[in-house]
This record gives sequence, structure tokens and C-alpha cells, in this order.
Amino acid sequence: MTRRWIKLIEQGAIDELVCEMLRSELYKVYARRDARRRAHMAALIRATPLDGLSQFFSSVAADTPGSYNYAGINEKAVDAILDDFANIGSREELIAHTRAIDRVLRARHYWIENWILPVHRVGHWDIFGWPEKKPDYAFTPETTWWYDKDKAVKIGFGG
Repeated sequence: MTRRWIKLIEQGAIDELVCEMLRSELYKVYARRDARRRAHMAALIRATPLDGLSQFFSSVAADTPGSYNYAGINEKAVDAILDDFANIGSREELIAHTRAIDRVLRARHYWIENWILPVHRVGHWDIFGWPEKKPDYAFTPETTWWYDKDKAVKIGFGG
């Protein structure tokens, strides 16, 4: 509502019927804006990583040459979770679904080989021991790391 209209209402130049019509129009404008805002918020919920996940983690992508499923993940459990993404109705459900996929992938210990660099980039807590001479390229953490209790105690993990 513009200042001009407010001034006319305050001066009594516009009767109650017109005021009610103005309120009604203002409500319609508000309702349209609110509907647009709600639609935008719904789009934001859907703008999270829903569609692209199947390109990285689905069995179909594992069988498709040139897909982004580099690890070759072919898990029925992951496919079922990905199929259920179409039924997600809230942010909480989205978080639960993505965490479920994460649990499956971590439980299966998928590994994407790093064939481009001559080194391996690995992040870890400093609680592991390493052999003095590391393998040239056949790097498998399960055979070259071990838990070092002294290091763990230093950073508060041991006891």
C-alpha cells in the first residue's frame, strides 16, 4: 500500500468498503508472494544432491562406460535407497537417505584408485605406524598401517 492511500484512509477520504477491498487485494498479493516463496523453498529442498547421486553410486552407472561410478559400486541396497529419493518430503528424510548410502559405501570399503599421481593422498589421525620403506605403488592401507598406541596417547586417543 502506498503512502498516498494510507494518507487518504487517515483523512477519512476513503470509506470502510474501499478499505476492505484494499485489504483483500493486499492479502491476494501477500498470498501470491507467499506461494512463490513456498515453491522456491520446495525447489531448494530438491536442489540438493538427488538427481546426480545415481550417476556416482547406482548399479546402472557401474555398468555404463564413461559414467562417474569409478569404483564400480553395484549394490542393491544403494539402488533401493536411490530409488526412494523420489519419495523424500523433508530435509530430515534427505539426510537420513544420504547417511544410509554413506554407511553402505563405508561398510563395503570402496576404493577409487588414484592412477594419475605418483603419490597417494591419504588423510588420517596420527595414530598409525608406517613401515620405514613404503611400497612403491602397491599401496594397501590394510597391510602397511598399524595402530601405534604411543602415538594415540599423544593425541588423546589412547589410554
